[in-house]
Amino acid sequence: MPGDRRPRRRSSGRERGGRRERPAAVPGGDRALLQRRAHAARHPRPAPGDRALRHPETAVRGLARRRRDGSAAGPLRELRRSAPLLLQGGLGRRASLPVDLRLPASQEPRLRHRPGDRPAIDEHPARPEGRRGAGPHLRPAGRDRRLRVQRGRASARRAQRGVPGPDGAPGGARPPPFRERRAGAAAVRTGTAPGRRGDGGHLPQAPAAHRGRRLQGLRAACRGPAPDADRGGAAHLGHRARRGVKVADRGASGSPDILVLGGGFAGLAAATALAASGARVLLLEARPYLGGRARSWVDPESGSVVDNGQHLFMGCYEETLRFLDRLGTRDRLGLQPRLELPFVEPGGGLSTFRLPRLPTPWDLAAGLLRFPGLSLAERIGLLRVARDTRRQARRPGGAPHRGAPGGDLDGTSVAQWLASLGQTAEANRRLWHPLAIAALNETPEKASAAMLVPVLHRAFARGAAGSRLGLARVGLSELYAEPAAHFLKARGSEVRLRAQVRRVVFERGRFAWALLADGARLAAGAAVAAVPAADLLEMLPPETAAGAPFAGLSRLEVSPIVSAYLWFGSPITDLPFAGLLGGTWQWMFNRRAFGGHAGGAHGVTLVTSAARELAERPVEFLVRKALDDLHAFFPESRRATLRHSLVIKEKRATLAHAPGTLALRPGPRTPCQGLYLAGDWTATGLPATIEGAVASGHACALLAREGRPPS
Repeated sequence: MPGDRRPRRRSSGRERGGRRERPAAVPGGDRALLQRRAHAARHPRPAPGDRALRHPETAVRGLARRRRDGSAAGPLRELRRSAPLLLQGGLGRRASLPVDLRLPASQEPRLRHRPGDRPAIDEHPARPEGRRGAGPHLRPAGRDRRLRVQRGRASARRAQRGVPGPDGAPGGARPPPFRERRAGAAAVRTGTAPGRRGDGGHLPQAPAAHRGRRLQGLRAACRGPAPDADRGGAAHLGHRARRGVKVADRGASGSPDILVLGGGFAGLAAATALAASGARVLLLEARPYLGGRARSWVDPESGSVVDNGQHLFMGCYEETLRFLDRLGTRDRLGLQPRLELPFVEPGGGLSTFRLPRLPTPWDLAAGLLRFPGLSLAERIGLLRVARDTRRQARRPGGAPHRGAPGGDLDGTSVAQWLASLGQTAEANRRLWHPLAIAALNETPEKASAAMLVPVLHRAFARGAAGSRLGLARVGLSELYAEPAAHFLKARGSEVRLRAQVRRVVFERGRFAWALLADGARLAAGAAVAAVPAADLLEMLPPETAAGAPFAGLSRLEVSPIVSAYLWFGSPITDLPFAGLLGGTWQWMFNRRAFGGHAGGAHGVTLVTSAARELAERPVEFLVRKALDDLHAFFPESRRATLRHSLVIKEKRATLAHAPGTLALRPGPRTPCQGLYLAGDWTATGLPATIEGAVASGHACALLAREGRPPS
């Protein structure tokens, strides 16, 4: 009835065909179970995970509740509490965690089937404490049997006391230090037990070149590859222990054997040569990076590796190649098979100076007689320069020259010397002047001829291998600075950055210690000063700087080099490098052709030596001048779009080789016992080049190692 307000009776069964079925009768116990299920459906309880999220303190106390015997109150129930948080995909499937909770998948299963891609030995972290350590039953994994790894248990830790810590050798986060085994112990063991998995035998012996990480700080553990002279990689790290080199404890008290002041080519060459002979070296660099005036970095806008000025190598750089062989990075330097020196004129005209495949010295004579752009008489005149160069090389030190004014080759400019040999203006413009400016960083009218003669003699009198040119395939820091730091640290030596030396102190005429800017005093048996001449004068005591041979250093002048880096969206030229005849910029280097580190763009570098005027110009002016020269010498570059530009002004790039400066350059020995001088500005018999800097460092290392008294 409509007025009936009584509640309608609910149906407790199913209806079929108009009839209502009653539920089947159940026992009393099952009926109670159904009632509890119905009550739970009408009054749902929150999930355990929700309760843990709302009341974490209560959840912690609940999970921490224990029985009297110490066991968990309900392990299964506690395990199910975490199911709503961890197993979003259900119990029967793989857990699908939220994105912010997922961990990156391990790459070990994938690499396990690809031996070439497995992590290198030095990239594996050391085993944690408590696990199986090294023992006599382990296979040495290709290492010298006289070397073994000391790591693992307490007994092994006691055996390695006095061995350097993680910074002592390159490798993983905790690289294992090495120590020399006793000769008797090596003779007792005649065989090695087969290694088990985890011994490192299944890993490659040397890390790949691309696995090395850029050196971020010299105080941290080195993770890059450990270059070595025999290129043996991590398996042969410490091979010089057979020659008497001891891995020093950097944390132990005591002063280093030798201090090296400066971390450029000269300082690193001296330090690595001393460390290779067994000396404990401490290298101090005032700047926050190694490399000095020859370093590299990554340009943040282009992403390419940039050097602070383009540096050219030659096959006659014997000391430099020996230095790179010591570091194991000679393969990062690309040298020509034979000399090919292209020159470009405005409008795109190309002429190349080549040496044919003939025995020395006929290859030079044939190459000069075929020099393009000159008449036959001018080509024959080029041979007079080659003949006089060979004669002058027999009299080192700028011996008297009959064509020089006053008979002194050091007091003669390059222009005067070439004029005395009958060289025409066209021969000078096409060949001699570009070579002189590039080698001496000075104009022919101001440069001393005594420094050009040894360059020409080394380039042309040592065969085709000595005359070829080369460029680094990587940045300069990756070529020698970072590998040298790894080399030193692997042999127990130390490198300190931001360590400026304020004073060099002598006691009784001998080097005693160095005073740093922070007040620290560092004592050593000897010191190699591989810093610029102006910085050396500030370090020396006034009475010492006023005497010979330091008094004449203030008269040495410097010459700047300006480099313009340009990045385009399309290629400019296929030439790796070329000389620009008659332009504001003197040399062009195609970075993409020899390096491949152009950051996805086509990089071109324009360089001008002896650029005193350009060094004072604003950057916008220099970029505009660079584009003008590039369009003039490579007309197709007008269609390329400039993406990025960078100008580097190295105002104190090299020594200015003016006439008369040869007598002002001191040698490696000094009147102060225990102090040696290194640098491209010293008397090396060469101009201020990379070869001169490395040669001076090696000379100082030899004198410091032998301990010869100064002459």
